[in-house]
Amino acid sequence: MVTLRTGFGSPFGRKARIAVSVLGLDDKVKVEPASTQDDSDPLPKQNPLGKVPVLILDDGSTLFDSPVVLEYLYVDLSDSRFTITGAQNGYAFGLVRAGVNYHF
Repeated sequence: MVTLRTGFGSPFGRKARIAVSVLGLDDKVKVEPASTQDDSDPLPKQNPLGKVPVLILDDGSTLFDSPVVLEYLYVDLSDSRFTITGAQNGYAFGLVRAGVNYHF
C-alpha cells in the first residue's frame, strides 16, 4: 500500500485526496497527515522541497509535486480506466485531469 502524506489545508494535497476518492483507490492508498511547519516531521527527507503532497511508494521511494502524484495515481495505480462513453466516468476523469492544473 502506498502512502499519501499531505497537509489537510493544502489545495495541492486536496487534489490528491480527491483523486484517490474519485479513482476508488481508498484500499490502495493510505492518507497520513504531514506538516510543513513541524521540524520533527520527516517531510523534508521525503521531499527535498519540503512541500506536500508526497506519495511514498511500496519500495520507499517518493513522488512529489501534485501533477506527478496525480499522474501516478491514475496511470500506475488505478485498476479502471475512465472512458468517454460514460458521462459520469468522463466527468470523473475530467476532474482528475483538471486537478493537474486547477485547484478544487
